[in-house]
Amino acid sequence: MKKKLLLGFLLLVSIFLKGIIQENFLNEKDIIVHPNYGQTVEKIPLQSNSNFGSLFWEGHKPGSSAVQIKESYYFQKLFHYYGFNEDNHICTIIASQILLGYYDTFQDDNIVDEMFEINGGTRSKTKNLAEFLTSPGTGKYDEDSNQSDQRFRDLLIETGIEANNKDPRGNGYYTDEQVNLIKKYLDSKKVTYKINFYQGTTEELKVNKIVNLIKSTIQSGRPIIVNGAEHSAVAYAYDETYVYVNDGLGHFGAVLWSAYTNTQSTTNYDIGAIDIEFTSSHHHSDNYYSPYYDEYYCPCGKVFTKNSINPEDYGYEEAYYSNTTSREVLAGTLSILTNRKRCGYIENEYINLSSRKENVNEAFLEYHLDCNVKKIEVNISFWSAKELFLKGTSSASIDILNENGEWVKMLDLLNDVILSTDRYNQNTVILNLPNNIKSFRFYASNLPIGDRNKGRISIGHLTITHE
Repeated sequence: MKKKLLLGFLLLVSIFLKGIIQENFLNEKDIIVHPNYGQTVEKIPLQSNSNFGSLFWEGHKPGSSAVQIKESYYFQKLFHYYGFNEDNHICTIIASQILLGYYDTFQDDNIVDEMFEINGGTRSKTKNLAEFLTSPGTGKYDEDSNQSDQRFRDLLIETGIEANNKDPRGNGYYTDEQVNLIKKYLDSKKVTYKINFYQGTTEELKVNKIVNLIKSTIQSGRPIIVNGAEHSAVAYAYDETYVYVNDGLGHFGAVLWSAYTNTQSTTNYDIGAIDIEFTSSHHHSDNYYSPYYDEYYCPCGKVFTKNSINPEDYGYEEAYYSNTTSREVLAGTLSILTNRKRCGYIENEYINLSSRKENVNEAFLEYHLDCNVKKIEVNISFWSAKELFLKGTSSASIDILNENGEWVKMLDLLNDVILSTDRYNQNTVILNLPNNIKSFRFYASNLPIGDRNKGRISIGHLTITHE
């Protein structure tokens, strides 16, 4: 039985654990693994308190001699914009949440769902993200429970339970179990990646294996999960004396290397390091926001703004025309060319598509912009509970126009979501679009039968985030 990394900071009763380093085979195409080394030995666990005890120097930043990733500021200004590490051994959950949140901002905005994201912000005129007051997060801990947001943390707990058949609360996770959690989560996001990790105990392990992994990952410009001294954190820099981390308790600072190398203080606990290297392409984020400029920023340099349009703003007639008609509409200052068929502003309520009637088998509303669209957020529903969308004969979707001029389905409104049948209680759908998309549409198809307008999809308030 491998040593357990105890998550949270409860004092530990003295128990005997066995430790062994083993090969960590998960998925050969996605995971880089390392061969066995070390022997099984009997040990007694040690005690510790919060913040790595005396090993931690809170608030200490890397100096000029330190090797650090370019975005060290992210971890220094994250504060407590992630889940609460309650006294139930979930620091591997929190460290995983922090690292996934970092990659959602700097690698691919689809890694964390929009509903969990909290924008990084500033009160000044700066556009330099390193000077922003706060970094984008994936949750929030506040002593006022009404202000606290633990949804993404709780999702990761549930994902960990599914991945390991074990609840981390009160039990903790080994490094390889933390890898299982991360892998299961990332596989659900359909991104491509590699995970490179070591685990073991320092007495069984040539400690330079973990040290070298920490150093090589940071030298490559990536942060890394580091497990040691009974705690899991995320490292972003190092020098000869310290590893610089966000500790998952709302602090950043420096941890002595002995947290990961000193056999006197860590031999009884699982130690390790986990590096995630994404092989999929970058997808712009909009997680930094400046209220002064009313702009959203991706760290790569892309700048986005938002414009909204309500149903009454289109200027459409209260009619379902069977021919395709075009109209230029304004969403604030944003000009949009729309093409529509069987689409109108109905009963002064919603923009409706109606795809089912005799001699009619489709309806659509296309949006064509002169700039790239980053994201759309739309309130949408069926018009009623009796719209006669039948399995196998009907469809409803949100599509994008690719570079080849082909409409490609982004979201199946009949199968990917449970669309509300109450138009006064619509779904809010948020879609991050691929890079370099200028056109999208709402589309529905149905049987060309009946003497009434059916197959209706109702489109409400729409917000477009664009370059």
